[in-house]
Amino acid sequence: MTWADTDSDPDLGEELWGHGAFLGTYPVKDRLGVILCGPRDRTRIGPDEFSHRTRAGLTHISTRTDTALREVATNPEKYYWPLYDRRCARWSLGRVVALGDAAAGFLPTAGIGAAMAIESATVLAGHLDETGPEQITRQLSAYERAQRPRVQAAQDNSRSLARLMFNTSRAIAITRDIVAPIIPISAALRPIRRLLDNQPALD
Repeated sequence: MTWADTDSDPDLGEELWGHGAFLGTYPVKDRLGVILCGPRDRTRIGPDEFSHRTRAGLTHISTRTDTALREVATNPEKYYWPLYDRRCARWSLGRVVALGDAAAGFLPTAGIGAAMAIESATVLAGHLDETGPEQITRQLSAYERAQRPRVQAAQDNSRSLARLMFNTSRAIAITRDIVAPIIPISAALRPIRRLLDNQPALD
């Protein structure tokens, strides 16, 4: 990941889904965030060479894409961010409970991790509201039973989307690109949409 100067379309975010490479540019304050991803067996050649190979695989290179790939290759501010997620086997132990990334660290593919952390905090607060010290352990276990299935369902959807975005098969990439205009990305996010449409009861 690295940064680039903003361009003439500062509100535009773009993603290029290839086979074995993914390039995303996202607007942030006064700059563009740039992410170039690929499988570890391909990215281990280093950002410079991986950027060049990604460029060589493109049939059309816009000004923004050119800038993004150049920044990945040369910007000293770039850093390597291994994309993996984590799932804690147990959320609560005694009077201690984990939520957010401590309980389930999300891939960034669906953009739902922070929202689920906020939801979990709200559900936890509901379970602890007017709870006496002698009931805390029981309420923390109840919170985990109620919220874990929702968080893990959202995490599973992020994993599924990652497999769609980051793959090394040209055949799968071609099939994906043919189907994508017919079946919008909202279909891939349907499980998360169902979660958001059916909020947990807080009473």
